Amino acid sequence: MSLFSVEFIFCFLVFWLIYYIFKFSIFIQKLLILGFSYLFLFAINPIFLLINFVFTLIIYLFSRLILKFNFAFVLSIIFIILNLAFFKYKGYFGFEFKNEFLNTNIFPLGLSFYSFMAITYLYSVKIGELKPKFIDSFVF
Repeated sequence: MSLFSVEFIFCFLVFWLIYYIFKFSIFIQKLLILGFSYLFLFAINPIFLLINFVFTLIIYLFSRLILKFNFAFVLSIIFIILNLAFFKYKGYFGFEFKNEFLNTNIFPLGLSFYSFMAITYLYSVKIGELKPKFIDSFVF
Protein backbone atom coordinates (compact mmCIF):
# COMPACT_ATOMS: atom_id res chain seq x y z
CA MET A 1 0.00 0.00 0.00
CA SER A 2 1.52 3.29 -1.12
CA LEU A 3 1.22 6.47 0.92
CA PHE A 4 -0.29 8.11 -2.16
CA SER A 5 -2.90 5.45 -2.87
CA VAL A 6 -6.64 5.77 -2.45
CA GLU A 7 -6.56 2.79 -0.08
CA PHE A 8 -4.11 4.54 2.24
CA ILE A 9 -6.15 7.76 2.26
CA PHE A 10 -9.30 5.77 3.07
CA CYS A 11 -7.55 3.82 5.85
CA PHE A 12 -6.08 7.02 7.26
CA LEU A 13 -9.49 8.71 7.33
CA VAL A 14 -11.00 5.68 9.08
CA PHE A 15 -8.12 5.71 11.56
CA TRP A 16 -8.51 9.44 12.21
CA LEU A 17 -12.25 9.08 12.80
CA ILE A 18 -11.83 6.18 15.23
CA TYR A 19 -8.93 7.97 16.94
CA TYR A 20 -11.08 11.09 17.38
CA ILE A 21 -14.00 9.09 18.79
CA PHE A 22 -11.73 7.75 21.54
CA LYS A 23 -10.31 11.14 22.53
CA PHE A 24 -11.43 10.45 26.12
CA SER A 25 -8.86 7.63 26.51
CA ILE A 26 -5.18 8.16 25.76
CA PHE A 27 -4.53 4.46 26.32
CA ILE A 28 -7.03 3.45 23.63
CA GLN A 29 -5.55 6.07 21.30
CA LYS A 30 -2.09 4.57 21.84
CA LEU A 31 -3.46 1.12 21.04
CA LEU A 32 -5.06 2.51 17.87
CA ILE A 33 -1.79 4.12 16.77
CA LEU A 34 0.06 0.88 17.42
CA GLY A 35 -2.56 -1.28 15.71
CA PHE A 36 -2.85 0.85 12.60
CA SER A 37 0.95 1.22 12.37
CA TYR A 38 1.35 -2.55 12.49
CA LEU A 39 -1.48 -2.99 10.00
CA PHE A 40 0.27 -0.58 7.63
CA LEU A 41 3.59 -2.41 8.02
CA PHE A 42 1.86 -5.73 7.45
CA ALA A 43 0.17 -4.37 4.31
CA ILE A 44 3.56 -3.44 2.87
CA ASN A 45 5.23 -6.70 3.86
CA PRO A 46 4.79 -8.94 6.92
CA ILE A 47 8.57 -9.10 7.39
CA PHE A 48 8.55 -5.36 8.19
CA LEU A 49 6.10 -6.00 10.99
CA LEU A 50 8.30 -8.76 12.37
CA ILE A 51 11.49 -6.67 12.17
CA ASN A 52 9.80 -3.70 13.81
CA PHE A 53 8.21 -5.78 16.56
CA VAL A 54 11.43 -7.62 17.47
CA PHE A 55 13.48 -4.40 17.37
CA THR A 56 10.99 -2.59 19.61
CA LEU A 57 10.73 -5.52 22.02
CA ILE A 58 14.52 -5.56 22.44
CA ILE A 59 14.54 -1.79 22.99
CA TYR A 60 11.85 -2.20 25.65
CA LEU A 61 13.91 -4.90 27.40
CA PHE A 62 16.96 -2.63 27.29
CA SER A 63 14.89 0.19 28.80
CA ARG A 64 14.09 -2.08 31.75
CA LEU A 65 17.76 -3.05 32.12
CA ILE A 66 18.92 0.57 32.04
CA LEU A 67 17.15 1.16 35.35
CA LYS A 68 19.21 -1.60 36.99
CA PHE A 69 22.57 -1.53 35.19
CA ASN A 70 24.46 1.51 33.92
CA PHE A 71 26.24 -0.45 31.19
CA ALA A 72 22.90 -1.46 29.64
CA PHE A 73 22.62 1.96 27.99
CA VAL A 74 25.96 1.48 26.23
CA LEU A 75 24.97 -2.05 25.18
CA SER A 76 21.66 -0.77 23.82
CA ILE A 77 23.42 1.88 21.72
CA ILE A 78 25.80 -0.77 20.38
CA PHE A 79 22.83 -3.01 19.52
CA ILE A 80 21.03 -0.18 17.71
CA ILE A 81 24.12 0.77 15.70
CA LEU A 82 24.87 -2.86 14.78
CA ASN A 83 21.25 -3.39 13.74
CA LEU A 84 21.33 -0.29 11.56
CA ALA A 85 24.73 -1.21 10.11
CA PHE A 86 23.54 -4.71 9.25
CA PHE A 87 20.57 -3.51 7.23
CA LYS A 88 22.47 -0.63 5.66
CA TYR A 89 25.58 -2.59 4.67
CA LYS A 90 24.16 -6.12 4.36
CA GLY A 91 25.33 -6.33 0.75
CA TYR A 92 28.95 -6.03 1.87
CA PHE A 93 28.47 -8.96 4.22
CA GLY A 94 26.99 -11.13 1.47
CA PHE A 95 23.38 -11.00 2.67
CA GLU A 96 20.60 -10.53 0.16
CA PHE A 97 16.89 -10.65 0.88
CA LYS A 98 14.25 -12.07 -1.42
CA ASN A 99 12.20 -8.92 -0.87
CA GLU A 100 13.42 -6.22 -3.25
CA PHE A 101 12.43 -3.39 -0.89
CA LEU A 102 14.73 -4.75 1.83
CA ASN A 103 17.59 -4.58 -0.66
CA THR A 104 17.06 -0.88 -1.43
CA ASN A 105 18.43 2.08 0.48
CA ILE A 106 14.95 3.28 1.48
CA PHE A 107 14.49 0.59 4.14
CA PRO A 108 17.61 1.67 6.09
CA LEU A 109 16.32 5.27 6.01
CA GLY A 110 13.17 4.20 7.82
CA LEU A 111 15.25 2.07 10.16
CA SER A 112 17.48 5.10 10.84
CA PHE A 113 14.43 7.00 12.04
CA TYR A 114 13.42 4.14 14.33
CA SER A 115 17.01 3.86 15.56
CA PHE A 116 17.31 7.52 16.50
CA MET A 117 13.88 7.45 18.14
CA ALA A 118 14.98 4.39 20.13
CA ILE A 119 18.14 6.16 21.28
CA THR A 120 16.05 9.17 22.33
CA TYR A 121 13.65 6.92 24.22
CA LEU A 122 16.45 5.03 25.98
CA TYR A 123 18.22 8.26 26.93
CA SER A 124 14.98 9.66 28.33
CA VAL A 125 14.60 6.52 30.43
CA LYS A 126 18.23 6.76 31.54
CA ILE A 127 17.91 10.34 32.82
CA GLY A 128 14.53 9.66 34.41
CA GLU A 129 12.28 11.66 32.07
CA LEU A 130 10.33 8.53 31.09
CA LYS A 131 9.54 5.28 32.80
CA PRO A 132 9.68 2.15 30.65
CA LYS A 133 6.13 1.11 29.85
CA PHE A 134 5.39 -1.65 27.39
CA ILE A 135 2.80 0.15 25.24
CA ASP A 136 4.62 3.49 25.41
CA SER A 137 7.85 1.96 24.14
CA PHE A 138 6.04 0.44 21.17
CA VAL A 139 4.22 3.69 20.36
CA PHE A 140 7.28 5.91 20.92
